[in-house]
Amino acid sequence: LSADTGINVATLRVDTLHCLYLGVFQAHCSAVVWALIDADVWRTASTGHTSAIERLQESCIRLQADLHAWSLQEARARPAEPMTMVQEFTPKTLGDRNAQQCKLKGGETKTLMSFLQSFLAAHEGSVPNAVHMLAAGAAFDRHIRLLKAAGHRLTKAEIHEFAETQHTALANLAKYAKLSPKCHQWLHCGRIAMGNQSAPQP
Repeated sequence: LSADTGINVATLRVDTLHCLYLGVFQAHCSAVVWALIDADVWRTASTGHTSAIERLQESCIRLQADLHAWSLQEARARPAEPMTMVQEFTPKTLGDRNAQQCKLKGGETKTLMSFLQSFLAAHEGSVPNAVHMLAAGAAFDRHIRLLKAAGHRLTKAEIHEFAETQHTALANLAKYAKLSPKCHQWLHCGRIAMGNQSAPQP
């Protein structure tokens, strides 16, 4: 950062990998997975896993198996669409209930998020806030597709969709997860895309 190079705070930009895939999307995924574990959708308690640690470990094993089967099915159904397989999913990936995390790579996070959108829909009645989680997940998916299809300069219609998907995602995310500084960074992406227009607040 110096006058000689022309690089200053105004030239810095937020990138989608660190802001979304390793930030906002991981906050969503960790909250959804913990909600599924708390709802015991894998019925770990009924199979003799009575302690919280045992249930967490067994839930991760079941999730890994379901995720792997889903990923193979999706790869066969959409061979032209690249997919990053999640190599390992353990309790260490999730942190703990009071310090939730999702320690995956960016591509793995995208795969997990798509899987959770499908899996959660099948267990919607058992998971508190599932309606908000599904709404946020759908908005995230629309946002990803928009960024992938858009050119270097967004059209007015694309700017509108950018703001709409961002607002929908954050408004719903706030119902079940703590909004992080990266959520704030994402709003700045919207303001940059819209020039001097203000991004809607969730």
